[in-house]
Amino acid sequence: MPSLTFVLPHWMYWGLLIGFPLLAMVMARRSETMRSSERTLPIGYFILITGGILGLHRLYMKNLWGLLYLPLFLVILYANGEQRSARELVSNAANDVRRAESALERERPRIEELRAELPALREAVAAVEADPDATVLDRRRAERGLSRAEDRLQTSSERVAEAEVVLETARPRLEETQAAQTFWNDVSLYAFLGILAFMALDAMLMPMLARRANEKLRAAAATAAAET
Repeated sequence: MPSLTFVLPHWMYWGLLIGFPLLAMVMARRSETMRSSERTLPIGYFILITGGILGLHRLYMKNLWGLLYLPLFLVILYANGEQRSARELVSNAANDVRRAESALERERPRIEELRAELPALREAVAAVEADPDATVLDRRRAERGLSRAEDRLQTSSERVAEAEVVLETARPRLEETQAAQTFWNDVSLYAFLGILAFMALDAMLMPMLARRANEKLRAAAATAAAET
């Protein structure tokens, strides 16, 4: 159910669902002074407050225009489902963008650092090779340092390239899914505002609806009595 966040709290939903029949029974017993078949304003307003989003107050007042509430309510349910799906897609795309940006922030400085270290490492290897007194262990140590730096540079470069590709696809996907989420959020909001507007109008028309409903019931009762 829509509220400001378009999710009706579960405690409110189940509280209304359980408390509605009980309170309706109490209010119905209080109207024993009237004929049981007549429609009363207290019960009508109570149904408007608790079940007005479904148009139950109109149906209680023997008015089939209450069925017009159902399409708006179904629009809200459908929009909520689409909004939940869009929210998951937005979350996935945002995570992809966040991971890619984090990788770029981490690997780009590392690449710059490794590129700055490579000339010195190459010079160290060349110096060891040119030194006749250098041992095999010294050569291997220098070559190993250069090889590790080059491997790290290649790995970081691959990570940067991969992150850039992810950003190229994830950012448009994030914008698209955010637009879809906003669209379905607006659809749900406008449908809910439409229901609220109809409920406010019916709150003012409730005395007239009750009067017409009771007139219909009295006419039906008179017809049944005459037929009997």
